[in-house]
Amino acid sequence: MISAEPHIYITVPSVRIWIRANRGTAVAAVVAAAVLVGVIVLGIFWVI
Repeated sequence: MISAEPHIYITVPSVRIWIRANRGTAVAAVVAAAVLVGVIVLGIFWVI
């Protein structure tokens, strides 16, 4: 299997540049991710 690490090292700086260019979209993505994680965590606790 090919290691995924070099791809991560290449991706991180471009992600930073993209966030700087698209701050509003990045904030929206972070908020959406936080909500999704919250729903999943609450869902797990609800099942337990």
